[in-house]
Amino acid sequence: MTMSISVGEIFTYIIQIKLILLFSFISCALIAYVHFLWRKRKLIIKSWNMPGPLNLPFVGGAYLFMIRPEYIYNRLTRMQQDYPDIGKIWFGSKLVYFMTKPEYIEKVLGSTKLVAKSDFYQTIIQYIGEGLLAAPVPKWKKHRKIIVPTFNQKILESFVEVFAEKSLILNEILDENVGKELNILRVLSRCTLDILCDTAMGLKYDIQRENANYEYKMDKVMQLVFLKLLQIWNHIPFVWRLLGYEKKIQGYLKTLSDLIDKVIQEKLEIVMQKKNSTYIEEETKKRMVFLDYIIESNEFTSIELRDEVFIFLFAGTDTTASALSFVFAVLGMFTDVQDKVLEEVLSIIGPDKTPGFEHLHQLHYTERVIKETLRLFPVGAFFLRYVSQDTDFGDFVIPKSSHVYFGLVYIHRNPKYWPNPLKFDPDRFLPEEVAKRHPCTYIPFSYGPRNCIGRYYAMMNMKVIIATVIRKFRIHCQYKKIEDIKLKTNITLRFRDGAKVSVTRRDMSNN
Repeated sequence: MTMSISVGEIFTYIIQIKLILLFSFISCALIAYVHFLWRKRKLIIKSWNMPGPLNLPFVGGAYLFMIRPEYIYNRLTRMQQDYPDIGKIWFGSKLVYFMTKPEYIEKVLGSTKLVAKSDFYQTIIQYIGEGLLAAPVPKWKKHRKIIVPTFNQKILESFVEVFAEKSLILNEILDENVGKELNILRVLSRCTLDILCDTAMGLKYDIQRENANYEYKMDKVMQLVFLKLLQIWNHIPFVWRLLGYEKKIQGYLKTLSDLIDKVIQEKLEIVMQKKNSTYIEEETKKRMVFLDYIIESNEFTSIELRDEVFIFLFAGTDTTASALSFVFAVLGMFTDVQDKVLEEVLSIIGPDKTPGFEHLHQLHYTERVIKETLRLFPVGAFFLRYVSQDTDFGDFVIPKSSHVYFGLVYIHRNPKYWPNPLKFDPDRFLPEEVAKRHPCTYIPFSYGPRNCIGRYYAMMNMKVIIATVIRKFRIHCQYKKIEDIKLKTNITLRFRDGAKVSVTRRDMSNN
């Protein structure tokens, strides 16, 4: 006797199995979500009344960033506009506050207790290493104490000669490209990397003339790090690899790692020569630089040494070059500003003299131009802090285990603190004007105990490059006003559509 099953019964069984599987999936998802709510109940309760965008189960507000990468930073800035002073968003399982009120910013950044970097920086650590930028607090305190002396005035003064020497090479490269629209960020990145290898590592290379494309690969690494940081599906290792991003980033990192290894190996050989007394006396009298200090301190493991060199080359190269690319664009847009900078440079330094340390502190207008550029285009576009303890702001409490996001473009362009914010006005940074503002309305180098230790280095470097270039070239830019410049970020701020900068030779006989 055989049992026959009709097609209708088979179809019914299939439907039942699908329903069971669907019910099981929904039940598991519901249990997981209830578990999440229970685990995060304190954060949920304490942040309940804080305004913010709609948060969906599991992903929170991460769905807002399911857009093309170049538009992500605009979405973040819009979020700050929609929730002025302070707001919140859940990014997956992480509670993130975003604040723009300067008093709130000072409370977090000025605190000696809230100096831990957010674990969002784990993505940076994964690929670039645990350098000073992202190190946990105990390591950061120990390493910063050793590294800070490498930026004292005497050492900075000795760098000016290198800044000037490398700026002249930059001029040669610009001269070869007169009248052409330049990829100015790439040209400037090669210059700043060349400078950094000499000043911070104590090694002379010819990076501006090499064709290794270090700057291009740095840019690509940061693009991919930014994608992994803010697009939540990229946190899943399988998805990240399936999209081909892991293979790409490792390819870019290989070239950069080879440079780091070369720098460290050459420096270690020099240190050994010194110890063996085979190093010529003139060399031993040379200035101590960043890499000398951290090697001779004997406080860094080989991995820590590598991490610090890696992050210094990344941060020191890219931030200064990005800032200069915006300065060049601004000078090209506003010819009256460019003429005033040139006039000041000629009056302080002269038409042919090499810039010296004694000149730099006298370039007041040039410094104001740089500061106003960094107000409108803060190259360190954002940063985050981890809240290690409940922090009372009077009207509300930010709970322990949450994170705080600072988006600098909106903070620096907030019309509440910056009248006519899109107007380029260097005189906003006259001493009497600065005194009227809260210090946390302008934080291009962060603020408080974990601010940028290289800020004076960067300012001096930029002044020398500007003074060297502007005396030989007139800078042009196709943008006509600040509103025309569309922005994106890949950790640091970028032109979405390029800088559109070109140069022509000056006839100095008319000056």
